[in-house]
Amino acid sequence: MRPTRGQPFRGARGIAAAGDGRPGADDTGARTGRGEARSWSTDEIYELRALLEGIAAKACATSATDDQIALLDAALARLLEAWASGVPAEVMRATASFYEVLFEAADKRIAWEIVTGLNVRINQLRSMTILSQNRREPAIAEMHAIMDAIRSRKPEAAEAAARRHVETAWQIARDALRLGTLLEQPVRN
Repeated sequence: MRPTRGQPFRGARGIAAAGDGRPGADDTGARTGRGEARSWSTDEIYELRALLEGIAAKACATSATDDQIALLDAALARLLEAWASGVPAEVMRATASFYEVLFEAADKRIAWEIVTGLNVRINQLRSMTILSQNRREPAIAEMHAIMDAIRSRKPEAAEAAARRHVETAWQIARDALRLGTLLEQPVRN
């Protein structure tokens, strides 16, 4: 479908595009033009992330080399350092780095491009989940569960742990949307 005048063309990389230029509007579905919270597109984004991250973790547990697992361990160590810093932007960067290594080790490069595009659309929600009370320790435990399953070469456990991690963040984001605790301006990279 061709865009009409005034509509942005989204194209193949359009999934990463966000916003339509109206104040208060953003493609996460977090706010309508009237400021009402809605989460339908956010639900779909988190659902897709859970599927794709689960698939990547499963593939990684199945086929990652020892060198790739060592790279994942190093990326996890950097993520733990970022969590210790308490700086949300550092946590988001370290998390992206960990997942980039994971998707590369899983040989799921196209899936990584899709996840990257999805994350651009929900960066505000992602930063909110990082800042949520009582999120740090569970998130760290979830990341360890993913890595433990990969190291143990347990594909189904790795997939389940990765999905559980995203689903927990999804629930925090849904609660934030329901409570209307989103910031007024979307965070953009």
